[in-house]
Amino acid sequence: MEELNLRLVGSNISGDGLDIRQLNISSTSSKVDLAGSISELMSHSTGRGITIRSDIVPERIHSVSTGALITVFIPDNDGFAFKFKKVSGSFKSDFHLHLTGASCFIITAGEH
Repeated sequence: MEELNLRLVGSNISGDGLDIRQLNISSTSSKVDLAGSISELMSHSTGRGITIRSDIVPERIHSVSTGALITVFIPDNDGFAFKFKKVSGSFKSDFHLHLTGASCFIITAGEH
């Protein structure tokens, strides 16, 4: 699928074996659990959470959340850059990370 747009309120949605170039999710009080090959992820979430299990390393992930847990699983890879801004909350990774900056982190994985 070239593009999938999901607009959810108070919903539970799950999907497996997806092949999507661009996934756009806008959710409020919804539980989202999707798996497959996802090249780009754009999400805006308030409450509950989004879980994405991608078989490939996405080219781009843009996520804005309020009171929501956003979890993205990606395969082992050669590295990536990650920009993280927060008011509160945290970022956790199973990859080896190098952090720079005070309020905005540039994270490069794969460089040990």
